[in-house]
Amino acid sequence: MNAKKTHGFTLIELLMVVSLIAILMLFSGQFFINQLKQYSAAAIVKATALGFIQDAQLAKTLATSIQKPVTITPRCFNSWDTGWRVFVNPNMQFDSKQNDILVRFALKEVTTIPPKDIKPPSGSQFSDVSLKYPFSHCKFTLTTSPIQTDSQTKHLSFNPLGAAQTKNGGFVANRLVFWSKEYSRVTYQVILGAGGRLRLCQPSKINPQCSN
Repeated sequence: MNAKKTHGFTLIELLMVVSLIAILMLFSGQFFINQLKQYSAAAIVKATALGFIQDAQLAKTLATSIQKPVTITPRCFNSWDTGWRVFVNPNMQFDSKQNDILVRFALKEVTTIPPKDIKPPSGSQFSDVSLKYPFSHCKFTLTTSPIQTDSQTKHLSFNPLGAAQTKNGGFVANRLVFWSKEYSRVTYQVILGAGGRLRLCQPSKINPQCSN
């Protein structure tokens, strides 16, 4: 009586299976690492945008409390990339002699300069068309963004009624956009609505309502 023959895997076949599993694990692991990095970048950008909204709301509340204009403006070089400062601004003057109530330093992973491959949305980063930026508040050399000495002065100022205004009384710009420097598609927008109300918007979400 003939016994049934049994067949097993050869060593070469086992090595091929193990190699295939290793390759799949390598690619899947790299995918999850990249996803984790993007989630981390998004969290940093969101925290920066929320921090700006919080400080701007502080400026608005203070303006209505003391009945004097209060301004939030870039810390250095007319660039939000350097952070921002909050100060009482009764005469709507934008110089370094003002006594800062609050100073924030921006994170190096975040920028307000639009990526080259993305068309920036409407709005001018809270720029005042009636003012030209006259000088730098800082003495160091900025390497992360251009020195904008001839551009319009960036600021968000609130009058005693809590409304956003320019030096001439109106307000033109309507948003400030933060991007991740490493992932250009990771972005959050700070939207200024009617009456000086600020809100956060993430364009990548479905129906994000990023318009005014």
